[in-house]
Amino acid sequence: MLKKFLATAMGLLLLAPGMAVAETPGNGVYGKGPEKFFLATGSPGELGLVHALAAGFDKAMAGKITLTWIKAGSGESLKLLKDKKVDLIMVHAPAAEKQAVQEGWAQDRTLIGSNEFYLVGPASDPAKIAEAKSALDAYRRIAAASAKFFSRGIIPAPIKRNCKSGRKPTSSRRETGTSSPRIL
Repeated sequence: MLKKFLATAMGLLLLAPGMAVAETPGNGVYGKGPEKFFLATGSPGELGLVHALAAGFDKAMAGKITLTWIKAGSGESLKLLKDKKVDLIMVHAPAAEKQAVQEGWAQDRTLIGSNEFYLVGPASDPAKIAEAKSALDAYRRIAAASAKFFSRGIIPAPIKRNCKSGRKPTSSRRETGTSSPRIL
């Protein structure tokens, strides 16, 4: 029951039906209570959302929980949940989430938000992205202009869906492997 309440209170996307058997040290540990939960997610942890949610939940539960955050992208988080190495995940993979629930190894899928992607650059706009008709057009302009392009290492899902070739922009692209605020 506590597990179901945790998922509802924190608004997490998926909850495993069985307790996790994680032994992996986490990227963040919140609370010191006897009830232990393992959460896998990426950006929400990096941006402080997991910490904020865990602090509020720990207070509401009178210090009875310990939440361990394990940094993982959507695919890795789903695998950790399926393998029962985590109890909860926050991911952005709607089709995979729905499939997990349908297959019975996840439950209580809840939509908690959406992503917004911004392209930022110098005022001189060397790739002319201000004239782009879509995000895909903007990425193509960046590549065509061989403009510097910094990425945290992912291409947004809407771009992947709309780009038949699946190719990433190949301009002076550098993957930083870190969250967007650190790139800026």
